[in-house]
Amino acid sequence: GGGGGNGNSVILSTIQNKIERAKFYPLVAKRQNIEGAPVVEFKIGKDGLVEYVKLKQTSGSPLLDEAAQKTVQNAAPYPSYNDPISLSIRYALGDKPY
Repeated sequence: GGGGGNGNSVILSTIQNKIERAKFYPLVAKRQNIEGAPVVEFKIGKDGLVEYVKLKQTSGSPLLDEAAQKTVQNAAPYPSYNDPISLSIRYALGDKPY
């Protein structure tokens, strides 16, 4: 590692912001008061599209796990980023609706 330092953190926060904006809370999960924070890993291609997204750590709820993976797909296109990214996507009922 070691590379560009600050440039990467700017790109990562841009990516994270896009995901936050695209995040949706499944209605069934809301109704059942299900909360969680699944961890997904994904890779962004040179075209900014998602090459793959997979679940690294379950939230304990298949509904939230699936929503997190869909959110990553829906938020594309992203800025180009070479390495796989692991991210926790938090679903909490106290959150403001976006």
